[in-house]
This record gives sequence, C-alpha cells and structure tokens, in this order.
Amino acid sequence: MDLANQLLNHDTHLIGTIRKNRRDLPMAVVEAKLEKGESIAMENQRGITVLKWNNKRDVLVLSKKHSNGKRTALKKGRAIKKPKIILAYNEAKSSVDMSDQMTSYSSPLRKTVKWYKKLAIELILNTADYV
Repeated sequence: MDLANQLLNHDTHLIGTIRKNRRDLPMAVVEAKLEKGESIAMENQRGITVLKWNNKRDVLVLSKKHSNGKRTALKKGRAIKKPKIILAYNEAKSSVDMSDQMTSYSSPLRKTVKWYKKLAIELILNTADYV
C-alpha cells in the first residue's frame, strides 16, 4: 500500500496482484471466505481498491484505476460475470505471459542438467550482453 500511495502522489495508476500477508490490507477482505465466482472489495479514501475474487482459488488484486464493478465475459461459450479489475489485469498481463513463453522456448539452459554446464553457458552468453 505504501508503493501505491507513492505512485498516486506522482499521478500514476496501478493494477496488480498482491500477497495476502502484506501490511495495511483490509482484514475484512483478506480473511473473507468466498465461494466460486464471488468477490469482495474495499476502497480507501484515496481510491485504492483491494479486491478478493475466487474462481479456482483466491486472488487478491490492488488497483487505483478501477472500482468494484462486474462485466460479462465469455468463457468456453458461456457468459460469466467477472470483476472489471480482473479483466483489465488479464488483458495487460497477456502480452507479458506471451513474451515469457516465447523466451522459455529458446533458453539454452532448459535441458542441461549439470550445474557446471549451466554456469559455463550462463557466463559465455551473458558476458557478451555486457560489452
């Protein structure tokens, strides 16, 4: 929450997941027991929203840009209601996930088992990047 407040001081919006053991989170949201598809959210005076949503597991999301509202989304041909914060987070996160997936395919360290081979390849390949 400290980082969120500092970003707001610089007129920067944020959205992202947060661990449940972080300081200054509202305990009513963190400790709430939710059924599948349910959500609970609280907003502070500065407009920072903490949302907990359960689909397969509990997810805590922190956002300055969105409030607690739901929108209909299609999943496997069915219309389901999801919080706007979750939809915005998934939309922004998809390009990062795709980038991570593409880089994982070309990693030279993926199939090497021996630690000394990993170290040698890491030193050879990464030293060229620093020149």
